[in-house]
Amino acid sequence: NIVGRYSGSSTTTISGTVDVGTLSNGVIYKASAGTTINGGTINPGNTIVITSNYKVTINGDINYQNAGYTEARQIPQLIIIAKDIDIDQSVTNIDAWLVAKDGTINTCSNYALDDITIDKCNNKLTVNGPVIAGTLLLHRTAGSEDPDYGAPAEVFNLRADTFLWAAAKSTSATSVKTSYI
Repeated sequence: NIVGRYSGSSTTTISGTVDVGTLSNGVIYKASAGTTINGGTINPGNTIVITSNYKVTINGDINYQNAGYTEARQIPQLIIIAKDIDIDQSVTNIDAWLVAKDGTINTCSNYALDDITIDKCNNKLTVNGPVIAGTLLLHRTAGSEDPDYGAPAEVFNLRADTFLWAAAKSTSATSVKTSYI
């Protein structure tokens, strides 16, 4: 339970358009209806959790700062847990956990499926982090024409930084709390 790990953290409500690079480490952000993540760069050592009972839209690239990390606890993480997650066609990179457990993650939310052509949603999308969804709509069209014919339109990487960060966070606590037996 990721949010449970931060149960002692402060909680702040966010709404409107948000740059994740400006959010504080260790805070649980509750996103209200209509929240849009405008992208941003997350600094070393920052763990940012955004939760929402509503749809969250991502309309800009989200990156972890490219830094020379010397220990696992410096690895930044962004965790987005929402009812649904929409991703704008202009987004090409997301370094984050995307969780819409019983909802939908749509990689091309700009258009209905019937309106998508090779000229729409034609940017390749790379997601670096765990992805959990009830429904995953992969509607990008990158790779459908020369010279990239056959190249993937969406790439999902479960990189080692996720496991290193999780191990570092799990060993940083001085006590263990049983949450389920």
